[in-house]
Amino acid sequence: MTNLAMELAIIKIGGSLITNKAKPFTLNDKNLQVIVNEIAIIKKNIPNLRLILINGNGSFGHNTAHQFGTHHGFQDEQGRLGFCYLQKDTAQLNRILVNQLIEHDVSAISFAPGNLFWAENQQYFHQDLPILENYLARNFVPVLYGEAILDLKLNCTTISSDVILYLLARYFAHHQKFKINKIINAGNYPGVLDDQQQIIPKIDYHNFTEIKKYFYKSQQTDISGEMETKVRELLKIAKLNLQTIIIDGSKTGNLQKVLSNQEFVGTVVAK
Repeated sequence: MTNLAMELAIIKIGGSLITNKAKPFTLNDKNLQVIVNEIAIIKKNIPNLRLILINGNGSFGHNTAHQFGTHHGFQDEQGRLGFCYLQKDTAQLNRILVNQLIEHDVSAISFAPGNLFWAENQQYFHQDLPILENYLARNFVPVLYGEAILDLKLNCTTISSDVILYLLARYFAHHQKFKINKIINAGNYPGVLDDQQQIIPKIDYHNFTEIKKYFYKSQQTDISGEMETKVRELLKIAKLNLQTIIIDGSKTGNLQKVLSNQEFVGTVVAK
């Protein structure tokens, strides 16, 4: 192994991309196949590029979290059981994704965030991320996901894929062994749209106040927040002097274009 930093891309795969959020525990098989095929092609064409994937939960987690109020903690056995149900449901979707990747010859490894992160009054902490480095160094593809985690004050809370994206970006931002190449949010939307349904090419702290009025409101249960919450997390990444690219993950070739430095359609969130 050389002393040169290994190129790393961190990709969030939206829950609304790979599931049907209107129907609990329902996949969007078409989009799931598109994104899995894209990742398989990227690993074949750019074999030395390290990847970390983070999937949202869509219809596999948000309703469960809402039913039990897991985000706000628990005080009784029913709440503790709800925590377990949410971990079960979120792990189910993650395993589906990982299994599909493996079937496409991608060396994907499932990572339960509850084993890596914890919170205290919904402030997030981590300790064991070097284990990710060990897998990345050997060119595995860690796949994390939003789920229920312990909270030292509330007993439990949830950690969203958006928060995990930020925490990983912060961890690897100035890493000696790994250099962040791209941070990508692949959703079921072509980018952030204005009131004319035109893509806003760039979002930063200067125009955020003006354009946040355009952010859509989800019609389905989403305890991790809507587009405004997602963009706020991406602006925190921008403070690290990193940019995030929002693209439509349902379109064949979009992810490949971004990672191959070709012209793409989407929104860039930057400092």
